[in-house]
Amino acid sequence: MTDFEDCSYLLRTVDDAPEPLRAPLREALPISGAEIMIYTPPCRANCFTHGPRVLTIMSDSWACIEHTVRGDNTIIRSDFSGTMFIELTEVLLSGALRIHFEDGPRVRSVALAFNTVRENMYLDALQRLLHGMNGVPHGPAVDRSEDLPVLAALPLKFRNSVWSAALSDEHVRTVTHWPATTMGYNKLFQIELAPEAMFALSDHELIFVAEEKANGLLHVGRENKYGDVSTYLPLSRLREYRFVEGAGQLDRLELCIGCHSATERLLVEYPYAHRMPIQDIIERVFREKGEGTQRLMNAKPTG
Repeated sequence: MTDFEDCSYLLRTVDDAPEPLRAPLREALPISGAEIMIYTPPCRANCFTHGPRVLTIMSDSWACIEHTVRGDNTIIRSDFSGTMFIELTEVLLSGALRIHFEDGPRVRSVALAFNTVRENMYLDALQRLLHGMNGVPHGPAVDRSEDLPVLAALPLKFRNSVWSAALSDEHVRTVTHWPATTMGYNKLFQIELAPEAMFALSDHELIFVAEEKANGLLHVGRENKYGDVSTYLPLSRLREYRFVEGAGQLDRLELCIGCHSATERLLVEYPYAHRMPIQDIIERVFREKGEGTQRLMNAKPTG
């Protein structure tokens, strides 16, 4: 559960920001100002805790200003060129927008937890960030009904997830979906090894959508999943990939994401029987990128 002390809201001017965030926000903003400023209230959650924060997005960069639990103010800045990928988590009424960025050779991240009643402003921020990272302006909204033939084979929940996850001005070009992997001899209770998930390829991003992973025993036939995580990988940030054969039911895809000198690896586990459609979409991505890639087939399991 997440405990929010207030509601998120858009700031029209710096003076709308509550103290003590007003002064550091004015310091972080360039003369040209910001395209959007979102105040995020303090949050106490099982996974992380943060004080009040303001996310501000400029024409070529973004900044996050926080009044920490220690009583001081911190400012995190990054250019779009140094921003690597973005995660959007939604579980019932709780959501989080996590931005991964380079800090020299390291990869850091900053997260903003929010109540999903106010998710539209964070979806707007997500689109602005991705457009900046891709170096493309925001275009007119596409007719999403044109994507229905691509999405028709998906389960309804994942079809709706892609419908809302894809940027409003981008088409979904292809998708591949796979079921959860479970283990257990009892027909009523099993342990989940990897959640149900999918890849969706849009005009400028590879989007990985996965259900929240069940902990403990999973009752077969019971719908006990209440949220998912969407990971947005700009095609320009994808460096290389590797398929690794596992010893059990699962194979693994390793995606290397990078910009400048920093790199991060995203690990995706999936049922070995679904390797070919996943391989097809990944190879299509790198083939269309037209860049040198590395593919190590049938490698021995690592880690």
